[in-house]
Amino acid sequence: AYVTPGTRPLVEGMFSSSQSLEDAKWESLFNTGNYGSAFPQSDLFLSPNAISWCYKVSTWQSFNFETGQYTSMNWTYPNGRTEYTLSIVNEKLFAFGGKENNEYCSTVESFNCQVRAWEKEASMPHAVGKPYVVHFRSKVYVMGGLDPDGPSKVTQVFDPVWGKWEVKKGMPGLCQSGVAVPFIDGIVVVGG
Repeated sequence: AYVTPGTRPLVEGMFSSSQSLEDAKWESLFNTGNYGSAFPQSDLFLSPNAISWCYKVSTWQSFNFETGQYTSMNWTYPNGRTEYTLSIVNEKLFAFGGKENNEYCSTVESFNCQVRAWEKEASMPHAVGKPYVVHFRSKVYVMGGLDPDGPSKVTQVFDPVWGKWEVKKGMPGLCQSGVAVPFIDGIVVVGG
């Protein structure tokens, strides 16, 4: 999610409803405030029990749906890398793929909250930027994105317990600028 300088951030608040959509009565759970042009770029990502967002000015904020708590901590973006995808895996923040020195990379790093630094993880088999990342059951699926040949259909699966990667059957078609989510017994990818 990107914010145009001088505008309000895309993450302005979160709403919930305990009723059907026809009778929905929405309530504000929290408000991140008006940061205006101070945050030219933000990233938004979900974990099983929270929504989180990061700003380039070293702030990682989170709202936990189970506890109702809003937290904020200082951190840093991965150095020298762009076009990566952030995701929470087993309570750790991961950065998958992206570009280094203007070339697509297979770099994977996790953020160590104790020392507030990025640590190297096992690299992906296929270098991609802006991939879809979905934590489904005990694995992390890194799908699509962009590689040196253009849009990618490659599906890579990461086992965070063993730190191992494998390449699976690719997506049936090209899909980018969308979203991927776990749904019942599979993963749904929607995009253009």
